[in-house]
Amino acid sequence: MKKIKLLLLSCAIFMLSGCVVATYDITINKNDTGEIMMTIAQVNSEDDTNFGSTIEEIPNATIEDITFEKNGQTYVGKKVFVPFSSIDELNEIFAALSTETDDSDDQIESDNSMKVEARRDGNKVFISLEADPETYEQSKMFLELIDLKFNLKVEGTVLTNNATTVEDNTYTWNYATLLKDGINFEYETESSTSVVPNDSADTAGTADYNYIILGIIGVMVITIIALSIACINTVITSKKK
Repeated sequence: MKKIKLLLLSCAIFMLSGCVVATYDITINKNDTGEIMMTIAQVNSEDDTNFGSTIEEIPNATIEDITFEKNGQTYVGKKVFVPFSSIDELNEIFAALSTETDDSDDQIESDNSMKVEARRDGNKVFISLEADPETYEQSKMFLELIDLKFNLKVEGTVLTNNATTVEDNTYTWNYATLLKDGINFEYETESSTSVVPNDSADTAGTADYNYIILGIIGVMVITIIALSIACINTVITSKKK
């Protein structure tokens, strides 16, 4: 079964007997570096659900146990931090989250649902997720009870989005939107303009260097003239004697 879907379905199942909180915070900088922070927790109970089993194989992931209070209840779970250095690497992390687990349950069909994809095409970056209408229909009765959010913040001009809400340049999809509409997100980054400032700096540096050379030459000329005058005066004085 796909890992992301397992996490989402776990949230649905355990919401029936308790509360589950799942948050995915993704930040993408203008140079395509960034980080993913995932928080997955449920109300503390006798159940021994191991959320970590679905995320332990993510490359470069830092996983820690967490406990926190919310609405008078104690939550226990996992916090996962994963850095990335490019859009391709981000896509590899998404792929790792969607890789099949070793589940032997033949009743669960392996598919590509809940598979987030990221790709760059020139100055544009696309992040997408196909909708899952079947799960949406089956989960309608308790979708509003699931506290699951997929948050995305980017440095660039957003061209297309179908987020549930947008606040402080953070685009948020809740569980219902992810299942019903998927993710359709596109943004554009600026072209590199570093060449112009560098050229300007080089030009300024060259100008300063030229002024230094001219100054040295000027001093040398003045010195030569002074020495020449001194020599002439010496010669004249000698002749008078």
